Amino acid sequence: MSNFKEYSYHSAGKNFKTRIIQADDFKGLRDKQILEFVKKVYFRHIKNNDSQNKEDMWDMHLKNVNRKLIEYLDSDQDKSAIDYLNNMFINGATTGFMTYGGYLYSQTTANKNFNKNLAAFYMDSLVNLAEYLGVIPVENVEQRVWETSLNSDPDEILDKIESKLGIRISFPKFRNGMPSIKTRRGFFNNRDMYYIYISIRIKDICKNINQPSICEIGGGLGLLCYYLDMFGIKDFTSVDIISTSLFSSYFLMRNMEERQFADNFTADKTSIKILSPEDFLNISGKKFDVLINCDSFPEIDKKTIIKYLEKIRESCDNFFSINQEASNVMYKNGPKQNIVHKLISELSPHNREFHNISRNLFWIRRGYVEELYEIK
Repeated sequence: MSNFKEYSYHSAGKNFKTRIIQADDFKGLRDKQILEFVKKVYFRHIKNNDSQNKEDMWDMHLKNVNRKLIEYLDSDQDKSAIDYLNNMFINGATTGFMTYGGYLYSQTTANKNFNKNLAAFYMDSLVNLAEYLGVIPVENVEQRVWETSLNSDPDEILDKIESKLGIRISFPKFRNGMPSIKTRRGFFNNRDMYYIYISIRIKDICKNINQPSICEIGGGLGLLCYYLDMFGIKDFTSVDIISTSLFSSYFLMRNMEERQFADNFTADKTSIKILSPEDFLNISGKKFDVLINCDSFPEIDKKTIIKYLEKIRESCDNFFSINQEASNVMYKNGPKQNIVHKLISELSPHNREFHNISRNLFWIRRGYVEELYEIK
């Protein structure tokens, strides 16, 4: 968790007052109904599709972390399963794709400097979004203009963002125990800003498309689905390993009570579809307007990524990638991480099928690159 310290602690300044607190619990009325869908996803995909590549680091990690939930689902311990899901941000269940569980909150409570670091890290993402939209000026250390925006009231910045976008921002209500910054609009952290930005970009890519269809490979907790809905884009498909999809199903159904959910491609366009990698790789005749991957392709084994890219080539009009290119070692004695554009070059020399439209630094998170490919 030292990564955010590199550019947060020293940028916060002496007047930095924002602090991290634990998000309130949000009581739902549909827990049993939601659990039935979670179990449906689990039994369909785990019991019938156990062909995932065992070298995938996140698949191995998350299955190990969440053995308790698997045990509860297998033995119909519904109350224990609901309690586990309801406390996913406290018990470490979402480690790796959302937060570091109870560790973050214990540190922010006991260590003032840690709290300040994390708060500045979250504020930095909000400031970056506002700078991208042009509602606040981009600061410049060379001109000795620095630290000002990080010390702003987050609600004042959000007011400007709302005015620019012409929508009302409302952060997910269910995020029980998640270390967050509190605003009038609810609690947020850095990942909310990532996905608001990505939603803006997808909205722009689809500006001439009526009712665009979006698919995310590596959907994680489901924040892109949540924010695209806020921007009026309803046709959404999330593809992820089952040990992640169980939590995204619960999270999204708690936060989007008015929407319908399905675990198959044939569902109505307005349904949110939660699917496994096997479902996606076996799809036939389906076309998405935009298929996106954010922060996961580098960490999936190369053979699996090639399979994804081959399927992407035939199932979408635009591929949007936001990933890092550090090419670090994935795990002890493991292979190096992938670089997306290099794999695409191997699969499609000279951009014959993946035509690169743009390559830019990702505004909201340092060290990440966003690339847009048109599929010819």
